[in-house]
Amino acid sequence: MNFFKSFGSVPSIASPLRQVECLLHPRYVTCAHALRFCNDLKMAHYVKVPPRHTFIAQIVGTLVSSFICTGVMNFQMRNIPDVCESYQANHFTCPGITTFQTAAVLWGTIGPIKVFGAGGQYTWLLIGFPIGFLLPIIAFYAKKKWPKARWLRFVHPVCIFKGPIQWAPVSSHRILASPEPLSI
Repeated sequence: MNFFKSFGSVPSIASPLRQVECLLHPRYVTCAHALRFCNDLKMAHYVKVPPRHTFIAQIVGTLVSSFICTGVMNFQMRNIPDVCESYQANHFTCPGITTFQTAAVLWGTIGPIKVFGAGGQYTWLLIGFPIGFLLPIIAFYAKKKWPKARWLRFVHPVCIFKGPIQWAPVSSHRILASPEPLSI
């Protein structure tokens, strides 16, 4: 959804207003939360947890975490000197805050044609659209053709593709480029 909504910048490449539009209307978070909720409901269905209980747990968890995250963020912003600055003593540089700015520059200033168009650096990524379209259809018809295949009931392409995104919430170059070795 984020991709298709941002693809509206094609007619107005390098338009400063398009960059502002991309900054004002971030769509990824809504889509990501919806997919996580669906993923949780699907997993709960597999382990025989009633949907109502799962939904209540999701809503309560979301409310509690929103207050805790807001409180922790406010505490950090007030009490950590020079937070989110490159010269901060403990390297609290806030790498995630550049996500929407980067998306705004990509979709608003550079434009998707230069990046994803013919000869672009990421043209090959467009193969994801037909794969994402066809795999759920293939899974659906496979379940219809082999209804007794017990393992096939647990194949859900959206969850399969969404899951690996959670493996790396911060890009690896942030860790590899850190000035000091990380201690565990």
